[in-house]
Amino acid sequence: MKLALLLLLLHVTQAVDTMKYALMNGSIELTGVVPDVQITSVLWNWGLDKVAEWDVDEHFIFPSNCPAELNNETWALTISQLQPSCGGQYTLLINEKETSSFQLNVLELVSEPSITKECNYSSCNLTCEGNDTSYTEYTWTDDEGGNTPGSILQVEKNETLDLTYTCNFSNPLSSETRSISYKELFPPLELQTRTVIIIAVTVLASLIVLVAIIAVGIFMCRRSTKHGYEAGRTNDNGPTRDDGGFGEDSF
Repeated sequence: MKLALLLLLLHVTQAVDTMKYALMNGSIELTGVVPDVQITSVLWNWGLDKVAEWDVDEHFIFPSNCPAELNNETWALTISQLQPSCGGQYTLLINEKETSSFQLNVLELVSEPSITKECNYSSCNLTCEGNDTSYTEYTWTDDEGGNTPGSILQVEKNETLDLTYTCNFSNPLSSETRSISYKELFPPLELQTRTVIIIAVTVLASLIVLVAIIAVGIFMCRRSTKHGYEAGRTNDNGPTRDDGGFGEDSF
C-alpha cells in the first residue's frame, strides 16, 4: 500500500513540474493529469490569468495573446500561433484542485553557425558562433567520435590526422552544423610551398608591371617637356632664313 502511494506521489510530482518546448508560429497541446472522479469544473490558468474554463453549465474560452482551444473530452489545451510572449506557466485545475503544471518555452529555429580560426605553427583555436537565443548550446564532434561541449575547440597539429571537425549549434527543437577539415587548418607542406611560390610570382609580376608603368610615365613626361622647350625657342627667335644673309633690303 505504501509503495503504491509512493509511486502515485512520484507520478503526480513529475506531472506537476513538466518543461515543454514549442517552435515559434507553431502549436502545442498540453495534456494534464485528469483524476478518475466526476468532473464538475475545469480551469486552465496562464500565470494568474484564465485561459480556458468549463463547468457543468457553461463552456468558456478566455482570449489571450495566443489563441487557445479546450478539448472537452480530454481537457487538453491546444495553443496556436505561438510567440515568445506565449511562454510561461500553465496550470490545470480539476474541480478547483491543481493537477498539472507546465512551463512552456517558445523557441526560434537556430541559425547556421560560422567558424573562425586562430592558428599558429603548432595548434588552432576554432570558435563556433551562431545567433544565440534561449536554450542554445554548442558541441564539437569529429570523425573519430570526439565530443567536446562549448563553442571553442583547440586542435593540435598532428601529421597523422585527417579529420573533419563539426560544430553543432542547437536548441531542444532544432539544430544546424558547420564543418572544417584538418587540411584547412594545417595545409600539407607541398601545398604551402606551392602557395608561397604562387604568391611570390604574383608579387614579382605586379612589381614588373608597376616598374613598366612608371618608366613609360617618365618617358612620356620627358618627351612632352622636350617638345614644349623646342616650341618655346621657335616662338622667341622667329624662323631662321637660309639666304646667305642677303635680303631685299640689302640693296
